[in-house]
Amino acid sequence: MCSEHTTSGDSREYQIAVITWVDIEDRSSPGWVPWDQALADAMEPFQPILTAGIVLWEDEHRLALTASAGPEETSGALSIPKAVILTDNRYGVSVEAAVPPDDFVHRGHGGEEKMSDASEG
Repeated sequence: MCSEHTTSGDSREYQIAVITWVDIEDRSSPGWVPWDQALADAMEPFQPILTAGIVLWEDEHRLALTASAGPEETSGALSIPKAVILTDNRYGVSVEAAVPPDDFVHRGHGGEEKMSDASEG
């Protein structure tokens, strides 16, 4: 199921997922270790990972999230297999279009100050 954002007027609707999940844990060693140390490492409990993001895509096998989304672009996709997800909480979020005031000062990529021009769109 594609979870594309919906748009109505100057508002966009997104679904936010807050999940806990477990990842592969590599406890191998560049050198040899005794069997008892390897077994102790192998039996360590998995540490849950907390992730929150905007739902991009979901099907029976995966949940794909992005950290940031604009009207036409996102910051990419983090695809997590559903088999490793422990908890999944969803929230709906509505984002209103924002127009900065005429005297809004923002910084360019090089750190220089730029005055916003409301006519630039």
